[in-house]
Amino acid sequence: MAGRQKGCPIYPPEFKQRLVAASCEPGVSITKQALESGVNANLLFKWRQH
Repeated sequence: MAGRQKGCPIYPPEFKQRLVAASCEPGVSITKQALESGVNANLLFKWRQH
């Protein structure tokens, strides 16, 4: 079955944009940024690719 897994949170677009912008700043650790924001680092990497 394809699609979103049950229980996965849906993040608002504004939250994603803010987090991606913050993670693009020089010297920012993407992993640390993700942990501080409560998202998985792999998810933040995926958001940055889109």
